[in-house]
Amino acid sequence: MAKYANVLMTNDGYNLFAQSQGAGQLIFTGMKIGDGTLNTSEDIKTLTALKNPLLTANINGIDTSVSGQVTLTAIINNRAVETGFFARELGIYAKIGEDGTEKLYAYTNAGNYADYMPDKNTPVDENKIEITLIIGNASNVIAVINDSIIYSTKEDTDKNIVVAVAAHNNDGSAHKDIRQLINDTIKNIDLSPYAKLLSPEFSGIPTAPTADMGVNTNQIATMAAIVSALKDYTKTTELPNVSGLGIVTQSLAASGYIKFANGFIMQWFQYGNTGNTTTPWPITFPAACVGAIADGNSRETRCYAFNQSNVSYAGDGTYGRVLGWGF
Repeated sequence: MAKYANVLMTNDGYNLFAQSQGAGQLIFTGMKIGDGTLNTSEDIKTLTALKNPLLTANINGIDTSVSGQVTLTAIINNRAVETGFFARELGIYAKIGEDGTEKLYAYTNAGNYADYMPDKNTPVDENKIEITLIIGNASNVIAVINDSIIYSTKEDTDKNIVVAVAAHNNDGSAHKDIRQLINDTIKNIDLSPYAKLLSPEFSGIPTAPTADMGVNTNQIATMAAIVSALKDYTKTTELPNVSGLGIVTQSLAASGYIKFANGFIMQWFQYGNTGNTTTPWPITFPAACVGAIADGNSRETRCYAFNQSNVSYAGDGTYGRVLGWGF
């Protein structure tokens, strides 16, 4: 990079400096580089901008650890340079507060000691610039830092490694046997809420996936799967050997039914009519109705036709019941 002379504060810089000694927040916003040339009669203090700014260098680091001064760091490259130029002048910009106006805080010019900055078609190594400025008693000093352009130099890396190693070595537990740490962690894990793989004992209401109809494996059968299977079995004529499983469902009302696990169904209803009547069964027999009787008070009461859906009977005007059975 160019051999820049001492960085001098401008009049605007002195004004910002004065405001920062009170409650004002001094914010350094960036650096600019240009190819402007100073006349011998020009005074840097009176400048309010670079003579010919051509490149903006974003600040990527700020150090206020030394009382009364600040060190700003920027990385310079030519990725945005369309036309090569001699990097003669460099300016630092700042403002007071977020709503303040950005002004030229300090300036320097390399004159005949400037280096040539080629355009972006001729890539050059990135250069790190550090500028130290006086901030006096200012207690609230920050910089606008663009994280997207922060680079770590070897110096930065070496410094970070030293700090990290020191922190590690000062940690009393940093070198503890890792196997002991693992064992201690395992011992403190509470496994009581979890079921064993061998002969687990469940509590509460455990759930499991419901198998599809026709699955014949060692998969756990849920109540949903059992109910679905029994409902399906009662709709077929080829029933499996499920005798002994008892009643599947029932409705013990004046008009009701009992459905058994093997598919057998008994159902009934009351009547009090006179003459021939057809009445639907409380539920439809899935396959067939094989018999039906009526228990009226006279011999005229009888069932003379029946099927899966209904029964036809002759009533004698008294109250009686019709009983049917099938599957």
